[in-house]
Amino acid sequence: MTNSRTKGHTFEREIARHLQNELGEIIDADIKRILDQSREAELADIEVGDFVVECKRYAYQASPSEAWWEQVWTAATKSGKHPLLVYKFDRQPIRCVVPFYLLNKDYPMQPGYRMEMTFANMTMIMREYINGSDPFVFTPA
Repeated sequence: MTNSRTKGHTFEREIARHLQNELGEIIDADIKRILDQSREAELADIEVGDFVVECKRYAYQASPSEAWWEQVWTAATKSGKHPLLVYKFDRQPIRCVVPFYLLNKDYPMQPGYRMEMTFANMTMIMREYINGSDPFVFTPA
């Protein structure tokens, strides 16, 4: 039987490694897990520049839990960063949830306005934001 905590931590390290590979040349610091997340409430799993990333790894569900998005939205609100949810179900590709406003600043900064996408698309959005394609500060409504 798989230890769910170990499975989660392994997935967080995997995502941090993928993000480092994709964004390492444009991010000044190493991308690592936030180890204080288990001791301090409302912290995401990974912090990357102006983004906080919550990682979830489960056997199977039909869709990501609403509570997962609420969790990363709360962490983003606390830190003043942009929320990103990365999740994976067994035998499925990695999927991500991002707020609409990262693609179009005319959308409100509210948790209900979000979309699912591939990990590659999420890292492309992050890269564009980091490279200054139209940055703005996260101030939720």
